[in-house]
Amino acid sequence: MTRSIHTVWQTLIDGYAGTPAIMPFRTDLSCAPAIGLRLADPEGKQTPIDDYYVYAADADAPHIIATIRSVPPAPRAYLTVAAQSDATDAIYRALGCVYDSSECLMFIDLTSAVIPPPVTTVDILTVADISAANMADPESMLWLSSVNVSSPAMTHVAIRSGAHIHARARTLRLADGTSYVSMVYTAPPARRQGYGRDLMRALLAADQAAGIHTVVLMSSQMGIPLYQSLGFVPLCTTHIYTLS
Repeated sequence: MTRSIHTVWQTLIDGYAGTPAIMPFRTDLSCAPAIGLRLADPEGKQTPIDDYYVYAADADAPHIIATIRSVPPAPRAYLTVAAQSDATDAIYRALGCVYDSSECLMFIDLTSAVIPPPVTTVDILTVADISAANMADPESMLWLSSVNVSSPAMTHVAIRSGAHIHARARTLRLADGTSYVSMVYTAPPARRQGYGRDLMRALLAADQAAGIHTVVLMSSQMGIPLYQSLGFVPLCTTHIYTLS
């Protein structure tokens, strides 16, 4: 089944900035046709971040950038653009956007997907796991919060061995029947052992059991073959920029 780019694009935006821990600190910005969000740091330790998302024709880029720059800026601002052609990146760079990276927006239709069980044991994390899992995170990230972990809309998973976390990921289920997978990471010494595949199988099974019809994620170029092997479909390349 083909999913509307607009459905997948909105899931990307709401999935990134729609976790229960972030939502109270999210402000929508008036910058159409771009979609803009201002994210205040929940702990008050950092200055706000502006995130902009653009899915529009290349010819609209000058107007879009002018509109974004008319918004009173936060100290840090980022722009994610869905590439419309091979020229998209050059157009946005010429308008002063500073290139950071490129990823692939992908989705899977869960209504017809058959999800095999994981080969490795995948733990579903609970509030009791937060402290130890944050301390053992392979990226040294404080990626678990009590608000998110206790939310029925989210599932956090990890592959562990004693106090070590080899890999982890999470999914956020949205009210429209879509979900957004993020924080997928495998520690370098644990790579090429199937852990990423097993994490995704666990998350997809959890989403499928919850009645989710579409799962969306952003993949690095390296990760695309893994996700395709699970049934994900590449939708578009996205370019990420910083704005000055």
